[in-house]
Amino acid sequence: MSQRSVSRGFILFLLIGVLVSMAYAQSRAPRRRIPVKKKVVATNLRAFTEKEWNSILVAVDQENWMEVIKLSSAAFLKLKNENSRRHLARLRYIFLFANAGLVAQGALTTTQLKLIADSFAGKILIAPRRTILFDCEKRLNFICRVNGDSKTLRVTATNKDASVIHFFEYFDLPTEFDAQRNDRKEAFLGGSLFSFEINQNLKKDWIIRLNFSDGFLLSSVED
Repeated sequence: MSQRSVSRGFILFLLIGVLVSMAYAQSRAPRRRIPVKKKVVATNLRAFTEKEWNSILVAVDQENWMEVIKLSSAAFLKLKNENSRRHLARLRYIFLFANAGLVAQGALTTTQLKLIADSFAGKILIAPRRTILFDCEKRLNFICRVNGDSKTLRVTATNKDASVIHFFEYFDLPTEFDAQRNDRKEAFLGGSLFSFEINQNLKKDWIIRLNFSDGFLLSSVED
């Protein structure tokens, strides 16, 4: 068996485990809470920490997609509910971005990527902080207006050397957005994933198109 086959098998096993865990966490019936001190301690020990978050960001910066997926998978098991820093929504974006990176490397199939994207349908994703540009012609990794549509923003999100487009992102906003007035400002762009299209011809150098409803911009994700 080739190393790539083993790698794909490991990734699929890991992803299925994460998806099953997420589905279980969302569907299980609420249990009566019993005030047992030991259980409170165990919960505290499993709290998601800033150190863990920073480790994920380092792996993203290094484009070590396998490490990103490993660390993110562990984080999903702890982040059952959203927190004030919006870690869960940001983690969904990072997780999907890393899996798109594996598809670009040939380490993951588009069918496997579809399983991940399907699991995030209807959920909020928040992209990393990016700069808004009024004039976005041929610009990558910026928040851009869509010509003729003041209620939609777009991003062409690539890897660091811009050799692969991981995402084409489109965010439908509830109100009009003045890109010229907000030119050069920075923001976190988020929304609810309502549809996606996976590229089956990877020679075109893009992986997946994401369409978001109820789009929003945040100047900060901290209290």
